[in-house]
Amino acid sequence: MSCYRIPIFLSVFLAASPTVTRATAQSADVHVAAARTAAFDPGLHDFTGTFTAVCAEREPGTQGLPTPGEPADFNARPIPERSEWYMEPVKVFDNLYNVGTIFHVWAVTTSEGIILLNSGKDYSMEGVVEGLQFIGLDPADVEYVVILAPHDLHYGAAKLFQDRYGSRILLSEADWNIIEETEYVPARLKPRKDIVLMDGQKLTLGDTTLTVQVTPGHGPGSLSILVRRDRICSREAQTPEGRQPTASGCAGWRSGLELSGGRASLFFK
Repeated sequence: MSCYRIPIFLSVFLAASPTVTRATAQSADVHVAAARTAAFDPGLHDFTGTFTAVCAEREPGTQGLPTPGEPADFNARPIPERSEWYMEPVKVFDNLYNVGTIFHVWAVTTSEGIILLNSGKDYSMEGVVEGLQFIGLDPADVEYVVILAPHDLHYGAAKLFQDRYGSRILLSEADWNIIEETEYVPARLKPRKDIVLMDGQKLTLGDTTLTVQVTPGHGPGSLSILVRRDRICSREAQTPEGRQPTASGCAGWRSGLELSGGRASLFFK
């Protein structure tokens, strides 16, 4: 499925659009249309799968339930071979790494430990641990695990980090409620309720500060995380598949990486 891809793509930062910045009273359709335009550029990139996964609002009450491709009984899920979900970890840029699965797990390194963005499926637990070790990181240094959406694809391994390493688990209030209320995922895989993240909140660990935005759609409390860096050039940034996004005149631009619902979009302003 295309939603299992982990793309990084150059896009137009919506706040830079005069139409969007002045449209405080306009419909959300304006923003959705702008995102759709940014997601597809013929001959350059096609991230319509990412657009659909992030921007298509799910029906109320369906969050946390199995997706159309999953069986109604959680325990009846076929567990794929490791070769189907494991991928070699990669440094995306500076202090951001894709940890090594297809489940949108990212590590942000800081001077005082690691912030993990998503944790992956329950059966990929040890793969995430091995991925961290592969890139020279100690899983015991994971201080925070930020879960971006209330599906076990994102939080399936969170309890492992909570129990084994004492990591703090962070979600929005709405998504904590979905995890608690869903009967689809067994209680043994649900992390204990911990830190609640608020819209606009700053999460600081050591020398790094992340900005949290609550962006409903993928889930009622799904999160987008902004990682700001001073400079990212094409030689430094790459996708997990090894492709390098390009940006003319990137030296001197302010840049950042926004992770929304587990997908990443590299943008400049």
